[in-house]
Amino acid sequence: MRRIVVTSFIVFSALTLSWIGGASGQRVREAAAATTRPPTPVEVTNFPAAAPVTVNVITPTIHFAGFSRFPLGTIGGLPNVLDLNRVCNADLPGTRTCTKDEIALSIPPPPSSPDRAWTLESATGTSNQFSLQAGCTSEFDTDITPCGQGPYLIACCGF
Repeated sequence: MRRIVVTSFIVFSALTLSWIGGASGQRVREAAAATTRPPTPVEVTNFPAAAPVTVNVITPTIHFAGFSRFPLGTIGGLPNVLDLNRVCNADLPGTRTCTKDEIALSIPPPPSSPDRAWTLESATGTSNQFSLQAGCTSEFDTDITPCGQGPYLIACCGF
């Protein structure tokens, strides 16, 4: 009989605690809803003084680097622009084929050039202003000298 009374007391205590929310240390207290206030603007006045900033931007200038070691010829037309750039970069790392303007404006000026050399020039008849095609230049370039098929050295420019 004593067992039944003790067991009943334990069950009654457990039910009572679960009904009232558990022991005080086990209860989860609900926070009361906070009253909302309109935000108040804050003015921050302790910023550090602005320091003057000086920036020196040095734009690298592309200049004439040299002529390719071996001439490049074509069969039935002008060479591919990327092929010209690849030959320049292989012979003179960090370079690509020069445009006629880069050769003409290079400081220092290039040494005497061969009879003709492959260069890049703007492609005519295209809507893209950056379209390039192979062209050629010479010491006495008149812009009407036909390139032909070569073989010519390649004028290479870099930084």
